[in-house]
Amino acid sequence: MGQLGRGKEGYYPDLTLTEAIELARKVVDVGGHISRSGLAKIENIDPRGGGLASRVRDLLAYGFIEENGELQVTPLAKEVVASDVNKAWQAFLNIPLYVQMDERLKGKEPLDKVVLQNILYEITKADNESISRRAARLKNNYMEALSYFSGGKQAGAQALDSRLTRRTNGQQVQQLGVTIPKDYAVLVTDSFMVGARKDLDSLEQLEDGIKSWVTMWKKQLGARSKARSESEKKPLTLEEQLEDSGKD
Repeated sequence: MGQLGRGKEGYYPDLTLTEAIELARKVVDVGGHISRSGLAKIENIDPRGGGLASRVRDLLAYGFIEENGELQVTPLAKEVVASDVNKAWQAFLNIPLYVQMDERLKGKEPLDKVVLQNILYEITKADNESISRRAARLKNNYMEALSYFSGGKQAGAQALDSRLTRRTNGQQVQQLGVTIPKDYAVLVTDSFMVGARKDLDSLEQLEDGIKSWVTMWKKQLGARSKARSESEKKPLTLEEQLEDSGKD
């Protein structure tokens, strides 16, 4: 975990909330429990390196796993993976630093850099250099997490990224034989799969592309349906023809 200052309020996970949810989802997909070496394998990282220890600490901090010989997902993790967005926000507030940031920011984006740095100083008493280096990252973490809170707080276009990520079905993707890069968000349903890189430009391009594609196919399918309907019309009987001509 990263740290600002020396107090417990200065600790924060290296994983964002979305990243932690996706990692918890992987554990759920393999049965809900896994060894540390197994987690390293599905993450494709060195089981002896610091990356594994950091991921485990972060999942513990969010309340997504318990460790008792193996790593076991918690009921909270299962609810979040099942797309309970309120529980996701609850997991975010398991981090003391994020709790205090939210108490001060109240769901609003800190547009002034100096204001955010002052807030972080009041919480952590960290030195200016530490705060300057981490302020932008902590702001992004907070704004991303707001998209999971359904009480009126929204994170603008970031919500699209989060919804796509939360609804990814890892098992379906695996069955399709598709490898999803870590920097991509993917939405999988029984009918279709779409994905985009996790940045606003890519997501906006995806949104525009899908709208154009859907519009095109609606027109094509509508034309085909109309043509099929016309071809299936039964010819008028002689009596109907005479009746129509009488109306004229």
